[in-house]
Formats: sequence, C-alpha cells, structure tokens
Amino acid sequence: CKIYFEKYHFKIRKPTSYVRLYVSHGGEATFDVLSSMQLKDTYFELQYDMETDGKMKKGLQFITKWIKDDTLQVKKGLIFSPNANKAKYFNLFSQFHYETLDQGEENDTFIEEIKNLIKNLVGDDEEGYKKVILFIGDILQRPNSKSYNKCLVFTGKQGAGKTAFWEWVGKNIIGKDYFKISRDIDDYAGRFASGIFHKLLCVMEEMS
Repeated sequence: CKIYFEKYHFKIRKPTSYVRLYVSHGGEATFDVLSSMQLKDTYFELQYDMETDGKMKKGLQFITKWIKDDTLQVKKGLIFSPNANKAKYFNLFSQFHYETLDQGEENDTFIEEIKNLIKNLVGDDEEGYKKVILFIGDILQRPNSKSYNKCLVFTGKQGAGKTAFWEWVGKNIIGKDYFKISRDIDDYAGRFASGIFHKLLCVMEEMS
C-alpha cells in the first residue's frame, strides 16, 4: 500500500507540505499541495488492521502512520523553473501547452494564420512584427531568463483583436496555468501582485 501510495504522494521538506499527483476530470495531469491537516482530511478513511503481540488492532489510520514514517518519499522543496532538472525538488512547472499538441500540416497552416494576424495587429509594420515574434520566442526558448525585459503596448480600435490574440497565445501556446489576463492594475503592481505569481505571460487589458 505504501509503495503504491508513494507513486502519487510525497513530502516537501521546506515549506513543510505534501504533494498529491492525480489526473483531472478533463484528463490532464495535475497536482495539489496540501498541509498535513488537509492530507489527513483527504485520506482519513484509509484504515488497516495490524496484529501486535498477539492482539489485533483494527481501524488504524494509514495516513497518520505514513506521515510519521522516516522512510517516506521526501523532496527538498518547491521550485518553478521551466528548464530545471532537479530530481530532489518538485517543479511546479510541467510543460508548455504547445508541447502537448500533435504536429502536422493543419498546425503549420494555423501558424501562418497567426503570423498574418500579428501583421494586422502591428499595421503591417515589419519591425513591430519581429518584436512580437521575438517576445513570444523569448518566453518559449528562455523562460527562466528576464533578459528581454520589455513589455509590448498595442493600441487600436476596440474589437481589433488585441486582447483576443494574446489570450490565444496564453492558453494555446504557453498554457493557462502560466498565463494571466486582467484589467486590475493591483494584480501586477499591487502590494502582493498575485497576478504575476508563477506566470510567464501577463496581459493588461485596457482599463475603463
């Protein structure tokens, strides 16, 4: 039972927590980071019987014993690093969404359509087109680097597709977990700036 349980669960040493791996209803591999109390609440019904000194003890909680087990699977900590390969840590980044897609002729055609949309957004300005391509490419090729250190500003009439384009890039290329779109400035520049937490692309919509 312990061997099977540890295929999908392990302890994080710092901060002290526990990770549960599972497949969502949508078929996507995902995870939860749980406190010891949350872990106990989730698996309190897992019980076992054990004979000790000729006496049978029934209804013992598996999860309580597992948490106290000195040999349970432990990782040093949590990191968010797309290019990292640190087996002793649990990486909160899994993969870009585009890496899960099938490559084919239809995909190539769609990429050409996206390129044309970029050209429309920048008014057929070749320099502007290159900057958008470099901006997206930098996220995908060097996600750990902040060397590009720029933001892109799009202006134009409402309904031109400015936000829709970046929303598509965020969800279909980068991945919905690593993308944020908001018109609330506090999400990006407030006291806690929670909008940029573990995000590789942030989009600020036009504020009213």
